[in-house]
Amino acid sequence: METFLLAVGGILSLIGLGAWLAILVEAFKDSLVQGLLCLFVPCYGLYYAFARLDHARKALVLVLWLGGGLLGQVCLHASRGFARSPAISAVRGG
Repeated sequence: METFLLAVGGILSLIGLGAWLAILVEAFKDSLVQGLLCLFVPCYGLYYAFARLDHARKALVLVLWLGGGLLGQVCLHASRGFARSPAISAVRGG
């Protein structure tokens, strides 16, 4: 189960990263200042994505970025917790 969660978490995190890169590319297309702000100021990236992003599939990009990234991190942390669970260790004979 921990391997499955690790794989799903990795895939979802990569999807979130890809969507973030799409947002970053759009910010740099808008202007150099917008791109640099998105790259170096974390909260500005969130602001840019919601308020200034002009992309044909803005909703999809936002869902993939926030949903994929968040669910990916949840799965990755759950896989670590699953590996250290006392109940799982008892079932495995450890």
